[in-house]
Amino acid sequence: MAAYIESVWVLGMEDTVVIEFERQAENGSVFRDAIHLPADHTLSVDDIESIKEQRFLAWLGVVEQFRIQSEASPEVVPTPGAQS
Repeated sequence: MAAYIESVWVLGMEDTVVIEFERQAENGSVFRDAIHLPADHTLSVDDIESIKEQRFLAWLGVVEQFRIQSEASPEVVPTPGAQS
């Protein structure tokens, strides 16, 4: 289960609500994001929680895919023009 931290604040002229959140994956990786919404948004708490979960799972998928690819080809390929 992921750890969960959240803060909510109003940006600028009180026309935008920013919901910052953080979740930690089982492997210890930390995902931090923010959802920017108009102050008069009509999303429910469940809607917002769903957005958070979708973003976290999308990020986790990218991180996991990178890990799999890294394990499949552990050799380091030099970048053209890079100094060693």
